[in-house]
Amino acid sequence: PLGVEASEQYLQETHHLDPQDMVVIYTDGISEAATSAGVIYGMQRVLDVVARAPSDPARAAKLLLEDMKNFTDGASQRDDICLVAFGRNALR
Repeated sequence: PLGVEASEQYLQETHHLDPQDMVVIYTDGISEAATSAGVIYGMQRVLDVVARAPSDPARAAKLLLEDMKNFTDGASQRDDICLVAFGRNALR
């Protein structure tokens, strides 16, 4: 599990992934990354980048990080960043 609190209770859920589906989990260090002028990257931009990303999780994660870095244009990183992307391939 990522980002869990020992004192919290969590429900278990099951989700079916079809071939080529992808799951992207990230911390707010990505969505709250900002330019030196304080403009926030934002969740909508994360969603937009992932929506147009290739179905390969590694490539999608790389695209998201590159887009965030281009957006912030060298501004200092203000928060930690964690990004996990995984998917399901078609059975052969």
